[in-house]
Amino acid sequence: GMNEVVIKLIGNYSYQTTHCLGEGVYGKVYEGMERDTKEKVAIKKVDLNTFNNDKYLENAIFSEIYLLKRFNHPNIVKFKDVLSSKNSLYIVTEYCRHGDLKELIKKKRFREDEAFEVIRQIVCGFSQLVQEKIIHRDLKPANILIHEGVYTIGDFGFAKYVDNFGSQMLKSCVGSPIYMAPQLLERTPYTTKCDIWAIGIIFYEMLFGSPPWKARD
Repeated sequence: GMNEVVIKLIGNYSYQTTHCLGEGVYGKVYEGMERDTKEKVAIKKVDLNTFNNDKYLENAIFSEIYLLKRFNHPNIVKFKDVLSSKNSLYIVTEYCRHGDLKELIKKKRFREDEAFEVIRQIVCGFSQLVQEKIIHRDLKPANILIHEGVYTIGDFGFAKYVDNFGSQMLKSCVGSPIYMAPQLLERTPYTTKCDIWAIGIIFYEMLFGSPPWKARD
């Protein structure tokens, strides 16, 4: 009936369709398990049908995989594997069992020193992105994952490699409006500094419990 638990097997992993951890930019994320080690993992399932007429999406997914593979840093979510079936692509990453910063902000008010510590970790991960010339473009509390007190940057669905990192102007308008730099919202060219703006908003939100402004558009 409605409540049956469906366990899906994909490669060396299994996951339950009922254990959805959230929705990423391009698909649902499930709690899964590596079958040999019994280690928990996160599995993002992307429907291949969405690629059929969408080159942009396809490029975005493959660039996400390519970018994640480059990192090995405690404050950036770890890539484990990529698998595909007839209809789906599966991106397997480490599992962060304490949810995300968005959930945590709903539950607690951060003291200033606590907020500093979280931002310090985010900035550690972020500085690694800068070194690799990668702009994330969707930094927000929901994409900061937590595991045993370690805060990691996740969901690289909008991330982009930028050749001349300091000066290149970008135009595509992606991300989440509340965390977008004014340049993005005004659709004027912007630089890689848009991530720094978003980190500032995250910091504000931790201290005050809500972002500095709220609007539907």
